[in-house]
Amino acid sequence: MDPTSSAKESKKERNINTNAAEHNTISTHVLPIITDGTKSRQQEILERLLKQQFLHDRSGQVTAIELSPRIRLTYDEDAKSAKALRQSDDTTLIAGLFSLTEEGKQPRFPLLISIDATALLSNDIGYLPPHHVIFALDVTQGNIAALLPKLGQYQKEGYRLLLNYRYGTDISPALSGRIRQARLEVGQLNATELEKATETLRHYGMQKLIASDIRCQESLDCCIKLKFDEFQGSYFDHNPAWPTKITEISRLRLLELLDLVIARHDLGELETLIKFDARLSYQLIAYTNSLEHNETTIDSLPQALQLLKHDDLYRWLTLLLHTSTDPAPATPAVLKRGLSRAFFLEAMARKSLQRTDPQAMYLMGLLSVMDQLTGHDLTRLIAPLRLTPEIKQAMTDYKGVAGLMLKLAQAAESGEQSRIDDYAARCLINPVEVNLAMINALVMAETSDLQPGSA
Repeated sequence: MDPTSSAKESKKERNINTNAAEHNTISTHVLPIITDGTKSRQQEILERLLKQQFLHDRSGQVTAIELSPRIRLTYDEDAKSAKALRQSDDTTLIAGLFSLTEEGKQPRFPLLISIDATALLSNDIGYLPPHHVIFALDVTQGNIAALLPKLGQYQKEGYRLLLNYRYGTDISPALSGRIRQARLEVGQLNATELEKATETLRHYGMQKLIASDIRCQESLDCCIKLKFDEFQGSYFDHNPAWPTKITEISRLRLLELLDLVIARHDLGELETLIKFDARLSYQLIAYTNSLEHNETTIDSLPQALQLLKHDDLYRWLTLLLHTSTDPAPATPAVLKRGLSRAFFLEAMARKSLQRTDPQAMYLMGLLSVMDQLTGHDLTRLIAPLRLTPEIKQAMTDYKGVAGLMLKLAQAAESGEQSRIDDYAARCLINPVEVNLAMINALVMAETSDLQPGSA
């Protein structure tokens, strides 16, 4: 936003904020905005009332900003007070739009708010600048008749209107051709559900689609493949760079895993098919970020599998199967390097007099080649993951005992005996054990089940 100071309160905004009786609201969380002419009303509103989330186009450029209440009222949609509480939320958002666009202010990007469609029946909406606001509408069958004239009116005036759509809900045929843009919540959808929802929206004449609640790369990739136009969600809070390379994972391996998940096989069997593939392991760990309210740090593949369990694993695998490609010819060599490093570090964890977890060291070794597999900086790749601080710091800054062990692995790979002796001593490991462990790790990586379908 372009901050501008204004001590004079907007008449339009004051009416929206205070005229609660008009909407029969019994409660509100619209906070009074007090300024002395020295602080921007825009900044004050954003800090105290509204939080922001960016929308991106297919190239990763920001196209709009969604505003939502910083404190959203909690209610059961079937409760008697649901309508009044929803109106309070909508009042807050509309008041925020008035404040952020009043007196000719021009926001840097168009501002989107999600409101109940009945809010469009208020004449106050017409005071908002059409080119700077977007309305995402929750439409029910009960308000269609009164809504249709307003839809046509506001569209003629240049307002952009979207239909909020949740998978499995009905769309009124009366909206077909009336609203041509829709927003779909994709966070909990597997690939099949995502395709069905897209087909439904296209059937009802939706020419522009927005994917909301994107929590993982797999959902983003699938939505791009299905030709969505704009994207938003928590994934972008931790991954500012736009993915540019298709995920390379054996599709035969994914089918094997999917069969085991559908049959509800033990998670240990799934681990045996995942643990040899650095890219698959990375995607698995990253996918745990999509779990709601999960703050658990991860230091092993079994722990990640236990967090996801079969239902989330099924969703993840279907998305990967629809968006990944088989590995390029050069990829297996990098996978073997990561695997040999994982075996080596697992062995060193057992040999060292320093206390380290063999499973954590294995995972660190596997993930340490992700920069070579993706072409992205390792620090950027590791930052979004909920790995334990010890593993993260070791991989990005070589800190702690784990960081020394990673340097020991790199020295052993290059055969630099002076460095091997140095890091082995600092890790409290016999240098003789280091060379033997590296030989064994290379043999194990060469003979391991990297190719799906083999015995």
